[in-house]
Amino acid sequence: SSATMAATMVAVLAASGIVFRGSNVPTAALQQHTVVTRTHASSTMICREVPVCRRFALVSVQLPNRCRFEPCAPRVRMSEEYESRSAAAALFGKLLPGSSKSTDSSTDPLGKIDWTAPKETGLTIQDMCSRLDVGIREREWFVTGRVLPELFSDDFRFQDPDVSLDGIETYARQVNRLFDQKTARVEVVNCRAVEADTVRVIWRLSGCVNLGPAGIDIKPYVVTTDLKVGEDGLVNFQEDRFDLPGWDILLSAFFPFLRPLLKPEAPPVEVLRQQLADPENA
Repeated sequence: SSATMAATMVAVLAASGIVFRGSNVPTAALQQHTVVTRTHASSTMICREVPVCRRFALVSVQLPNRCRFEPCAPRVRMSEEYESRSAAAALFGKLLPGSSKSTDSSTDPLGKIDWTAPKETGLTIQDMCSRLDVGIREREWFVTGRVLPELFSDDFRFQDPDVSLDGIETYARQVNRLFDQKTARVEVVNCRAVEADTVRVIWRLSGCVNLGPAGIDIKPYVVTTDLKVGEDGLVNFQEDRFDLPGWDILLSAFFPFLRPLLKPEAPPVEVLRQQLADPENA
């Protein structure tokens, strides 16, 4: 039958490690091998990703015997804790120092954080905005990792243009590992609730990152961070966006003599705050 043929075909694809997306496929026959991601009126999109081969995607299936494959974007595993979203991130991940986690709390840079602290559920979006605003200004956890775990869901996920990861402790340790703790700074320009479930933080990043034995100075730039909260009032997703393209950040970091030819660095935070308050004079 068509359902049996579909199940057999998908089983072979899954065993071969193919990433596939298909439409007009009997999902009942594929449920052991696929995850249904979204359904349209005329077709059901299915998706499965397996770690053996990620070069091609099966984008359409017309039973009984016609399939169409297309290249799919590679996602390179950088470590057991986070995943790159670009080839550059995968390369630079190899230049970072080892994990900041230590079994000895006296030498663990984040050893004073209570990762099992009771969650502060039920906060309104304005209350959460206030807690985040004060906490980020005091702790600068976007570079230090000194987060407040009680504000974050156990299902927390982070992504930016370069990496994605799961878990607030994983996030905290990776930023602590990435940024030089003597020079890196988070200077908050603005923090406000922009939607019923979203707090937006605009901030200026400066200092050095721990790439290579001596570290690298980065050109100051502006980051926009959206923190989404779930029904329980806890932050469950964070997305960072940069006001510079990735290639500009890399060129200015590795070849500082090119900076005059690239986009200027972000002005001091006081200027940024004035620009945000009076955009016509920005």
